[in-house]
Amino acid sequence: MDKPTFKMAFKGGVISILITLVGIVPYRYAEGNTDITPYIINGNTASTITYPYMGILIINRLSEPSNSVESFCGGTLVNEQYVLTAAHCLYTNTPSEFKNLEVVFNVDNIQNDIFNRTNTYAATEIYYPKAFKPNDNFQNDIALIKLASPVLETVVSSRNFVNLAPDESYRVDNQKFSVIGYGKTGPDDDSSDTLQAVQVEYAQPEQCNGIFVGGAISDTQICVTGEVVNDLQSGVCGGDSGGPLLYENNGTLYQAGIVSFGPKQCGDSTVAIQSVYTEIYDYSDWLAGVFNGTTKPQYDVTKLEAPDTNSNNSSSGGSVGWGWGGLLMLLAIFRKPPVQSIKKRQQ
Repeated sequence: MDKPTFKMAFKGGVISILITLVGIVPYRYAEGNTDITPYIINGNTASTITYPYMGILIINRLSEPSNSVESFCGGTLVNEQYVLTAAHCLYTNTPSEFKNLEVVFNVDNIQNDIFNRTNTYAATEIYYPKAFKPNDNFQNDIALIKLASPVLETVVSSRNFVNLAPDESYRVDNQKFSVIGYGKTGPDDDSSDTLQAVQVEYAQPEQCNGIFVGGAISDTQICVTGEVVNDLQSGVCGGDSGGPLLYENNGTLYQAGIVSFGPKQCGDSTVAIQSVYTEIYDYSDWLAGVFNGTTKPQYDVTKLEAPDTNSNNSSSGGSVGWGWGGLLMLLAIFRKPPVQSIKKRQQ
């Protein structure tokens, strides 16, 4: 079989947080502060050998006329059957789409790896805190996807699940983090064909408060800054939502946060903060409740009706009905031959 090829086109625009879940309608919290948009800038090519727990969330439409998959967020494998991501990646007015929700692992090059069914796992349950709402600077922006079957050792070894931060010892000046993702490499660029990584630095909460239109950042969120290179502040950009904020301690990488949002124009060197993350340690009890079965899922995928493939549930021409344009999400449509193209837009 010929390898799929694709072309990219990004539909930009000046938009703030999108919170309406029927169609795509911009919502602005207040004037005078920095609008929010969820995106890796000034990064280097990385490998899933280094980050084997990294996955891409997709909607599988290979059995539909479009013959495509749609990628939109990142996530990390925390154990053999659960993927950690951002709640805003899964907050939707069309939950029937979860029937086609899957996670793909070992994606080093999207053109080569996105259609590898051996590394692809379907979702069976969706979890995020009931308190999550797409407002107030996206508090409680954390989610878990339970996979329909355990990830095989040959795909991701149990030795290579992501390590979650055991404490908040990283909350110190000059603490370095790494962020990884497949998102845009600049405000006017397409998303990357390969996994990218870049270093960022911890910012104290007082540096972050008052910058974004939703108000103060809570103690369950982490702010970071990035080095300015070529007039762009290094860090995340569109398509990186749900990915990990990582730090090293005694030679081991730990995940401290989940990509949530940043300035409307990613990499804006005039904004003091590059991006904001959900702090995982603060949700240890919630995570334990999901893992031990005491927390009920928001959606049981097995009980959802199949999506209507003949309807158009969003403005993206039959793509995911997620109503976001202000977060660090991108919708990427990958079509297999004979239609071999990819379209991207900010989600």
